[in-house]
Amino acid sequence: MNECIKQNIELDRIIAIKGPFSEEFNMAMLKEYRADYIVMKNSGILGGTIEKINAAKS
Repeated sequence: MNECIKQNIELDRIIAIKGPFSEEFNMAMLKEYRADYIVMKNSGILGGTIEKINAAKS
C-alpha cells in the first residue's frame, strides 16, 4: 500500500482482498473494474496463481 501511495495511485483504485479465489471470481473482478494490471505475488498452485493468470488471459 505504501508503494502505491508513493506512486500517486489513488487509494480508491486499489483492491486488496485475501484469497485464493476461483478463475471465475478473478474474471469477474477484472471485468467489473476494467483492470489494466494485476499485481500479485507468486503464491503457487494453492494460492491461486494459476486462476489469476488464466483469468487475465481470458
